[in-house]
Amino acid sequence: MTSTRPRTRRTAVLATTVAGVAASLTGYAADAARAEVAPVTPLTSVTSTAAAAQTTTLTFSVHDCDGCQIQPLQYQAGQQKAWSGKKKTVKDGTVSWTFATKHTRGMSFWIRAPWEGSDGDSTGFVANIVTRYDHEKAGSTVTRDDVRSKTKASGCWAGTDATEVTIPLEVRKVMVDGYQGKTPGTLAWTKVTQEWWRPILKTYKGILGSQDYMPCKKP
Repeated sequence: MTSTRPRTRRTAVLATTVAGVAASLTGYAADAARAEVAPVTPLTSVTSTAAAAQTTTLTFSVHDCDGCQIQPLQYQAGQQKAWSGKKKTVKDGTVSWTFATKHTRGMSFWIRAPWEGSDGDSTGFVANIVTRYDHEKAGSTVTRDDVRSKTKASGCWAGTDATEVTIPLEVRKVMVDGYQGKTPGTLAWTKVTQEWWRPILKTYKGILGSQDYMPCKKP
């Protein structure tokens, strides 16, 4: 896994023709600003000490989303360094990574589903996996019916010290207002609420979307 400079996907946060979506990621931008996001620079090479550091194998058990691509990311708000893991494709209901345990703290996840199309830009944003919906306690089970009533969420995982973790992931195809009208989008959340970091951001139909790294900050 290598470090990368975060990519800016579009200047528009979501489809400008859709007030509801635009308002959602306008809220995201405001929360990110309050989190005092510093300019991000690539993570530099480290010595052999890092090679001996503890590692964690993270596995998502994914419901009905073979072909979905997921990428783990880490950016702690106010810091200069960012990290990204390898983008991997869900196969036979699972996808796994092994990385340094320290990268799990303040980790977020981008997800793209096959139904979003080959260019992946019709929605104007990338869906983030929700690790915690507002008012849910860590360990609580979240159903699709629960998600319907949620308007805020966190996409930042607090991380773990375990060497192996498996998290059940729920994914649904939903229609959203894109650049050229209705288009398929992706709703994704951890079935069991995880320990989380801030920010808590507005969602659109339960979807947490972004165009850059999530600026995660310990509560």
